[in-house]
Amino acid sequence: DDGKKNFLGRTGHFGTDAIIAILLEKPRTAEFIVEQLWREFVSPEPDPKEVKRLAKSFRESGYEIRPLLRQLLLSEAFWALENRGSLIKSPIELVIGTLYRFELPAPPERRLIAFSQQMGQDLLDPPDVRGWPGHTAWIDADRLLARERFIRQITRDLMDESARAGQAWTPLDENVLAQLLWPMAGPKTDPAMDEKGVRAQLIASLLDPRYQLK
Repeated sequence: DDGKKNFLGRTGHFGTDAIIAILLEKPRTAEFIVEQLWREFVSPEPDPKEVKRLAKSFRESGYEIRPLLRQLLLSEAFWALENRGSLIKSPIELVIGTLYRFELPAPPERRLIAFSQQMGQDLLDPPDVRGWPGHTAWIDADRLLARERFIRQITRDLMDESARAGQAWTPLDENVLAQLLWPMAGPKTDPAMDEKGVRAQLIASLLDPRYQLK
């Protein structure tokens, strides 16, 4: 369509690039992007003052994402104790993150996709152009049960793998459990506890509802 268009108070023969340029002139565009990243990495409710500060720097950098993420992840808000555990892991974060974090044997891809679908995230097929609502929308009675089923199945795989290998499971150490549960500290481990006992405590921690938080 090469005809005249009225867009955000401007009139002209705008094409795609011109429309994007007009959008990027608006301070609200940068603020919107900062808010989305804030909800992904910090907390459900963005701090308006911090959003404006970060958005100003974002615009001045020419909308470079890397410097923005650096500022966000080094901000006091990102590290604040009150924001720890305030977000809920998406199904993909829960599934892939658990496998990587604990070096678990990866199930077949179809099984991983099925796990995520049961929890409400059909990868590459969001409900609409906005993507998935996220946060508390990830949790309802059915989805919470699906999450528990995944953890129980994956920890059974862990026990089977460890038994077959006939050796201690390498990612287990006395610091693992203390790092799992946010916002409160995890259970304390007994240095004298054998590998089987530590594994049992690990599985109990993974099944704790706090493990769903990030």
